[in-house]
Formats: sequence, structure tokens, C-alpha cells
Amino acid sequence: ALAIAAWDENMKDFVFAQTSPKGRDALPTARVFFEKSGGYQIFSEFKRNGEVIPTAFYLPVKGSERCAR
Repeated sequence: ALAIAAWDENMKDFVFAQTSPKGRDALPTARVFFEKSGGYQIFSEFKRNGEVIPTAFYLPVKGSERCAR
């Protein structure tokens, strides 16, 4: 399973996505859309071999129209 949460730089816009792999060895994937450009702090966690692995990173989103990352 994979869960992703993202907040914009002003902590006003919030995005959440969750998905599961389709097969035992498949990598979990999720498509996240950002409504406006700017910087987003991304927090995610996924489970591998029963262990929950948290991640965090910053993502600059460019362009004024809806963009997918």
C-alpha cells in the first residue's frame, strides 16, 4: 500500500492519494495532481515486506495550469 500527502508552501492546499499494487511484486504507484504552481512538501509511506517506510521531500511544481507529477 502507498499513501501520499502533500501541502503547499502556505499550508493551505492539501492533496492526498492512496493506492495498492496490483500484483505481489508490482511497485505501488499513484498519480497526484497539483492545481497551482509553487512548492509542495510531500510526505508518503509505503509498506515493503511488512515494514512501513516513511519518506519526505520537497517538490517544486512549475506551470500555472493543473500539472501531474
